[in-house]
Amino acid sequence: MLAHFYLSRLLLTTGRVDDAAVEIQQATTLDPVNFPNLIVSALTLSIAGRHDEAIAAGDRAWEADSTSTAAQQLGAIALLRGGRTSDARRRADVTLRLARDTVDAAASAYVIGVAGDTARAADMARALSRRATDHPRVNYSLTRAWLGAGNSAEALSALERAVSHQEPIVSLVPFSDASYDPLRASPRFAALVRKLGLDVALFTSPTGGRPR
Repeated sequence: MLAHFYLSRLLLTTGRVDDAAVEIQQATTLDPVNFPNLIVSALTLSIAGRHDEAIAAGDRAWEADSTSTAAQQLGAIALLRGGRTSDARRRADVTLRLARDTVDAAASAYVIGVAGDTARAADMARALSRRATDHPRVNYSLTRAWLGAGNSAEALSALERAVSHQEPIVSLVPFSDASYDPLRASPRFAALVRKLGLDVALFTSPTGGRPR
């Protein structure tokens, strides 16, 4: 099971989305109640465009651990991508209630912004900038928050800092995800992809390697 799980993460990080979906499904088949399998399945299937399956995996992860901000965040993204914007927003609000700090709260900013409240997402990003400057996930979280707010320049600056500081959380939502689409045409984004040793042509293409 673990081999399929870690292979799916590697494949997703390198942009082989369909292959990643096959591997995480095999991992989930072997261990259908494994929590990491469920949250990674929600993310992977969502990126692969298999939205109903992604939402189902996100719901199972939520049922397995309703206190996990990771389950809430990735479940909300699956709902958002599947067109269930109101449900995604409600799930993001649950994440806010569970948040232990400003960084955890910022996990909701992306969904809140894309769901229509870009001003609130920007406020959350600014609050995070003021209050959590030394947190090991601050720049990645700021990237997500500014993407939700629709501010590509700030998102790129935060992502550059996240990569420079080697924040391991950068790989949580890989570059194939649609959230990075507003950044793909930027030479700064291409430089970051190159710095990480990933396929520049793939990740700067309009869909970032997602199936059409």
